[in-house]
Amino acid sequence: MKTPSATELAKDTTTKVIGKIILIDDEKYEKELLEKALREKQWDVKVEYFNNGMEALEHMRTTKDELFLVISDMNMPKMSGLELKKAIDEEKF
Repeated sequence: MKTPSATELAKDTTTKVIGKIILIDDEKYEKELLEKALREKQWDVKVEYFNNGMEALEHMRTTKDELFLVISDMNMPKMSGLELKKAIDEEKF
């Protein structure tokens, strides 16, 4: 079964998302924008919000929740988005 692309998922308002979205950004308005977009698409998905990559990484290490998507800012305090991506790849989440 072919995995749908992000563009295909965005067009399909009936898509059922399995797992949660993790958003890492030091700007609070990004969370509000994502939540608004999900509501408009009628996606019933849990969103976890973190202010920096270190907090998000620690959460991913300790949670048993399935992840659907990780969205990260690139420029943040404590850990950049690129450093977070490298850590995620190394730990194979």
